[in-house]
Amino acid sequence: MIDMTSVELIELIATGLIAGILGGLLGIGGSVVMIPVLTWLMQRDYHLAQATAMIVNVFVAIPAVVRHRRAASVRWDVTLQLLPFGLLAILVGV
Repeated sequence: MIDMTSVELIELIATGLIAGILGGLLGIGGSVVMIPVLTWLMQRDYHLAQATAMIVNVFVAIPAVVRHRRAASVRWDVTLQLLPFGLLAILVGV
């Protein structure tokens, strides 16, 4: 468990807001902002920063998947063809 002060909590919230705004305006991933801020400015471990960014990405992706599913814009044939290779890449990469 990481002990945080209220100032650090506010810094983390501000970082998340800035990452979200820049991600939306510039089309960049929030991780591009979050990982350097967490590692360089807040002196956190790189692996912790990367894991934090990945967890945030999951919560960002879920509403997008739901919206695309409702709009019937998911190509299930392509998705099912790519799924085994994606899962294999995950296993090899981890």
